[in-house]
Amino acid sequence: MKTYLLKLAFWILTKYKVNYMLLPQADQQFIIAGLIDQVNSRYTSQSGEFKRSHTLRAVMNTFPSLSKRDASFAIELEIQKRNNNV
Repeated sequence: MKTYLLKLAFWILTKYKVNYMLLPQADQQFIIAGLIDQVNSRYTSQSGEFKRSHTLRAVMNTFPSLSKRDASFAIELEIQKRNNNV
């Protein structure tokens, strides 16, 4: 029943052209956090956009089925989480 309701909900969202985004899974977010750490430690003197593009490339290589939009969103979530904890 739950599966049917989820399919129905996504069908309705698609039919009415509502933009939605799924949150990344916990294991994906953990791996992305590690990739961000690796890029930050490797390229300390580079700009933030340079680090972001390298992190995005690493995420896309690690999770080929993940869309670029979802990968960028997961990276931004992790960066926002780190900035709020500082």
